[in-house]
Amino acid sequence: MDGQPSFMTSAQVADLMGHADTRMVETTYARTRHEGVMKHKYALENLNNFYARGSSVAPESASKPA
Repeated sequence: MDGQPSFMTSAQVADLMGHADTRMVETTYARTRHEGVMKHKYALENLNNFYARGSSVAPESASKPA
């Protein structure tokens, strides 16, 4: 391997894995969309801050307040 990433289309991966079409590949292995990451950013930041303070039990709710 020369260290360069190899890229395949969803159709190529689906064919290689024996899927009839690309739906399973795109659903399961799709790149994370920015909107999805941003949706959970607040909760992840709260959890990171919580554990950074040395707590051992997760807060009851890490989600953004309504």
